[in-house]
Parts: sequence; structure tokens; C-alpha cells
Amino acid sequence: MYQQENNCLGGGIGRRAGLKIQWTEMSVRVRFPSQVLKNRDMSHYCIIKNVKTVDGKELPVIMLDSFDEVWEFNSSEEAEKIADILTKNSDSGYTYYVRKV
Repeated sequence: MYQQENNCLGGGIGRRAGLKIQWTEMSVRVRFPSQVLKNRDMSHYCIIKNVKTVDGKELPVIMLDSFDEVWEFNSSEEAEKIADILTKNSDSGYTYYVRKV
């Protein structure tokens, strides 16, 4: 047995169009600004809501944003401010606190 080299037009590897290797039209190199690389290790904070269950246990619930992602803050001060507002406006007795992510 011998292996025949296949040099098909358009980057194909066989007789059928479905076997064609898909190459991108144009490759793009992505470079992050140096500022982004410097701040890569920056701490993030999230807000935890304490919900009391029927049997009196506290259940911690991580607050999510409008995209169902963890609601993260870049500074603890900002997160503490929001947590304080949420606690003061809770008519169900929920308490909110901040955790480092």
C-alpha cells in the first residue's frame, strides 16, 4: 500500500466538499493594552444575601446581575455601599454582605 498525496484546490482533503478544511479568511492578532495586563490581578467583590429558611437556618445566596452572571464590583467600597442600601431597603429582613471573589 502506498499513500497518495492529495493536493486539492481550495484546501480540500478529499473528493467531497464536506471534507474541506475550513480556513479563516483573515487572522486577527489581539493585543491587550498594557494597563489591562497590569490590573489583571485586581481584586473583585460580590454581594451575598442571607435568606432565612422556614426552619430558621441562614442560606447565603450570591447576587446576580441582569445577565445571570455574578454581580461583581471592582472596589470593596462600592460593593459595601450597594450592600448597605439593599439591607436598609429589605422589607423581608434579608441582610447583605460583601465577599472578595
